[in-house]
This record gives sequence, C-alpha cells and structure tokens, in this order.
Amino acid sequence: MRGYGERLSTARQKGGTFCFGIRRPKIRLKDRRRATGNSFKTHLTLFLTLAALIFSTARSYALPVEIVITGDTVYDLTSDYENKKLDEIIKSITDNNARIEKVLIERDGDLITLRLNVWTDDGKVDIPLKGSKSDFYKLAMGRADGTLIKGIKSATFVSCKKVNGAVHYALEYTGFEAAKAKELESLNAELKAATDAGDIAKVEALAKKHKGTPLGGRAFATANQMREDEAFEKAEKANTASSYEEFLNKFPKSLRRMKALAAIKQIEEDAEAAKAAAAKAAEQKKKDAANAKKRAAEEKAREEVANAYARAKESDTIKAYKGFINKYPKTAQAGSAKVRVEELEDDNLFESSRNSVAGLQGYLSKYPKGRNQAMASALLKELKAQSGDTLKVVRIKGTPNLDGDDSDAVWKKSKVLRVPFRPYEGAPETSPVEVRAVHNGEKIFFLARWDDKTRDIIYRPWVRKGKRYRPSSQVDDAFSIAFQMAKETNDSCMLNGQDQVLDVWLWRAYGSEISGQGADKVLRVSSQQLPESNAFPAKNGSGQLWVQNQFDAGNPAWRLFVPIASKTTEESVPSYKKGVPSGSAGDILAVAKWKNGVWTLEMSRALDTGNNDDDVKLVAGRKALCAFAVYDHAEKADHAYTKRITLDLEGN
Repeated sequence: MRGYGERLSTARQKGGTFCFGIRRPKIRLKDRRRATGNSFKTHLTLFLTLAALIFSTARSYALPVEIVITGDTVYDLTSDYENKKLDEIIKSITDNNARIEKVLIERDGDLITLRLNVWTDDGKVDIPLKGSKSDFYKLAMGRADGTLIKGIKSATFVSCKKVNGAVHYALEYTGFEAAKAKELESLNAELKAATDAGDIAKVEALAKKHKGTPLGGRAFATANQMREDEAFEKAEKANTASSYEEFLNKFPKSLRRMKALAAIKQIEEDAEAAKAAAAKAAEQKKKDAANAKKRAAEEKAREEVANAYARAKESDTIKAYKGFINKYPKTAQAGSAKVRVEELEDDNLFESSRNSVAGLQGYLSKYPKGRNQAMASALLKELKAQSGDTLKVVRIKGTPNLDGDDSDAVWKKSKVLRVPFRPYEGAPETSPVEVRAVHNGEKIFFLARWDDKTRDIIYRPWVRKGKRYRPSSQVDDAFSIAFQMAKETNDSCMLNGQDQVLDVWLWRAYGSEISGQGADKVLRVSSQQLPESNAFPAKNGSGQLWVQNQFDAGNPAWRLFVPIASKTTEESVPSYKKGVPSGSAGDILAVAKWKNGVWTLEMSRALDTGNNDDDVKLVAGRKALCAFAVYDHAEKADHAYTKRITLDLEGN
C-alpha cells in the first residue's frame, strides 16, 4: 500500500483511490464511488486521510489531511463571476472527489468560506477553509499558511505547495474523537427517534448505512426486534394457528416461541371446543327445528279448527255445526258444537211450531225441559185462550228496544193474537200472522211475526239498458197496518166497494233497512175519481173504485233517486236513497230481522201525533179498528190481508 505522500498523478491513475499515511501500519480504504472523468481547466482532487491510530484507550491521534486543488479553480473562487460558476465549481469538486459528501461556498463581502463535508471510515469531518481573496490568491500560488484554518481549533497547518499546476494544502486534524462522538450521539438519537416512531424502514436504512459499526449492529438488532414485534403483533391480531406458525418460521429462536406455541395449542383446543359446541348447537337446532315444525303443525291444526268453528258459528246452522263435528269429532269445540246443534234443533222446532196449538204441543212433548219450554207453554196457553177479532193492548212502563228481536221483557207481558191471512187472488195459502201490541200512555208498539221463505230486500233498482237506466220489476218484502179513520166498514179489504179513508203504516224491507223507519201514508178509496188516483174494480162488482195513495205531509224516510247514465258506470243503481224524515210523514219507526224463514218486525208511533188530518188518534182506554197485510216480494194489490181487528187499549 502506498503512503500518505502519494502524488496526485498516481491517484488519478488509480481511479481516485484515496490513500493516507499514519504513524502506525497503513490501512487502505475503498472509495464509495469512482471519480467521473478529468477536466482540462478545472480539476479538484480531495484526499482525506483518516488515520485510525491504534493507541491505548486514553491516547488521541492526529489525522493527516491533504487538499489538492488546481490553481484555476482557486482563481474562480476569487472571481467576481464566481456566482455564475458556483454549480460548475461544486460539480467539479463532487464529481472528482468520491469522499466529499457536501460542498458549500459562502461569500460575505471580501470573505470567502469553502466548507467541505468529508467522509472517512471513522466518520464525517467538517473542514471549512476561510479567508480573504488575498488569502485564496496565496493558496492559488502555493504560498498559503495556517490562516485559512485558524478557525478550526482541532486542526494544525502542515504545508502548502504547488506541484504541476495543482495546489497541495496539508493539515493535521486532531479533534476527530470529539467530532466522532458528536456524530455518534446524533446517529444514536436518530436511531432512537426512528425506533420510538416504529419506523422500521428508517432503522434498517441506518443499519445498512453503518454496516460493520457498533451503531450499525445496534440498528440491525433493533430492526430485527421491531420486525419480530411487528410479526408477533400481526400473529396476535390474526390469532390463528397459521399466523403463529408463520411467525415461528420467520423467528424460530424468538423469546416469544413458547408463547406462540402456547397460543397455537390454545387455538387448537378452542377450535375443538368450538367444533364440539357447533355440533351440539347443530343437534339442538335440529331438535328445535323439529319441535318448531311440530308446534307449527299443531298450531296450524288448532288454527284450522278455530277457523272452521268460527265459520260454523258465523253460519250458526245445524248443517254447519254437524259438518264441523264430522270433520273434527275429537276437538274441544266439538262438544260446544253438539250443544249448539241441540239448541238450534230446539229453536227450529219451536219456531216452526209456535203458530199452532198442535205444533206447540208436539214441541213440549219432545222438549219438556227445552230452552223454549217456558215460552212455548205461554204461547200454547195464549193460543188456546186468545182467538177472535180483538187484540188486547197492555199498558206498560218503559219502552221495548226496536231491533227486530222479541226477547224484550215487555213482550212477555203482552197478549198475542194469531190472525189468518186472506191471500190475494191467485196467491198460495199463507200461515197466520202473530201480532202483539203494548203502549206506555204516550206511544204504541207492535210486534209482528210471519213466515216468509225468502229474505227479499231489493226494491226496483235501476238497471242499465244501453245508454239509459230502466227500473227493474224486482221488489222487496213489506208489511202494513191500516187504521180506519172515517166510518166503519164491514170488510177489511179496501176494495170492498165502500168509500173509506185509511191511515197506513208501511214497513218496506229496503226502505226501512236504510232508514230504520216506516212510511206514514193516507189511503183514500172512493167511487168518484180522485186527484192522482188509480182505478181498481170493486170486489163486490159494484163498479170501479179510485184509490189515492199519498205520503203524509212532510218528508218521508226514503226518497226516489234517478241516476244520470252519463255520470254513472254501475250496471245496477238503487232507486231510493235515505231521506231526512220530517212532519207527519216521519212518525213511524220500524225495524225488522229475518231468521230461519221468519220475519220479526217491531213498529212504534205516538198515540196522538197531533196530525188529525192524516193520522189516526189512539186513546188509552178506547178501541180502534185495523187490519194487517203482508207483501211477499210484492206490492200494491198483490198482498195477503187479515180480517178486521179491534185494538183494545188498556187504560190507566
């Protein structure tokens, strides 16, 4: 190895190899990079010789440093145009001197500072050459002294000479230990900061940069530990056997090896436990599903039974209940259905038997303790006792509820009269009507029951025919009470050939259904033509009779409705709508219900309405004449009527 004093030309031939001499054995260091090319005008070669003096621990050493600069470069530094050549000067220095890490040129008036930051194998050295233009002129001529380094306490001037146009400026650097310690402190701080920040990449960069040094070793160990910590943290976060196994493969000698193995064992045990729990849960889920399915089937069956029973109750017929019993004979509802069948059979027989003595006797024979036994016995007694042409109107306290139901207590106090109907010509024979009446001193109440196989509640609806509506022939059921207002007649038929005036109370199934009221009319029959009257032949052959049928004064409970075809799209439209009753026309209340082939009707009116022109005045303690008529989906003359009946109103 060549010594410290090797010539510049030799250094160039060796590609920029940096040589330095020491007072102990020589050490040869490789450059970090090779110099790139030669410059004819400007050439700077910097030889930094760092002498690693192997003395005792307490002994310091001197580091010889020789700076070789071409004269032209020095002159450029002192030139007024130096700023224009600044990048060129710096590039020349860094390109041709591998160990110069940084070059800084500063000017303060006549004062020039050339600051060189140089790498050695023992660390970095900061060498500032500082002086006036005159001092740097001397350097260019090879006559400089220690003036340029007088600011460096740890540097001693050795020599300055010019050889082959290049200036050789030599010095000894004796403060390297302090600089090295300072730099080491800085590097340690940098390592600590990177470690504290968890910046593994920066720690690894320090380890690589300072490889082979104690700092590099510490950085390498720290980086490995950080990698290990990171890998273990990742394994813990994943918490899977594979993540811990991956950690052990990367760090087989880690202090966390036992912890990782324990974690793997625990994970495997947990997995087995989870597998067993999952199997148990699956089995339980299977059982629960089976139980749920069973419960659902049972619930469905219960719901089916409940719905079927609800339908049977809604129908409330023997057929419906028997159908339920046949389909669900072992259900709890079957017992209730059987009881209801017995009740309905009892009721049906009673209803079909109540209008005749023989029928009631047959009912009592079959059901001596039946649910209708008391009423059947009372009816039988009344039927045997009450016949003829007079209906006793009992005085009561209170009022019955008008709802088409004969279960009110007041009707049990009333008398019943069974009156046969006289069918109109061509009509079939009809069963008698059962009539009751009570009064409370202010109002009179009627209860009428008669057989009717069908419930007809539609009255002449409008039916679309082409672009117009036409009235249909369909009519509803009806019932009327006709009171004689003028002279008495010997026949209840209004067409008996005699002139008469009748106060008519009319219940129509359709009109009363929508209004809860009846119609109050005046019927005048005369052998002389009347305004707005219709002609009918007299039954006694005496000639022609004129019948005038008018509502009482005021507004009736239902009114005629005529639809406009262009504004209505329905195929069928009601012919009457609910009105607002007023005056004498609104005196009658009427409500009826149809059940099991029987109409039950309740009607009421004030005994004295004050409208003597069109209403009959009824007085407690006196009698009145009337007759009843029934219309089986018919109207006008097509009705069955009773004989003349005397109402005997009980007095005070």
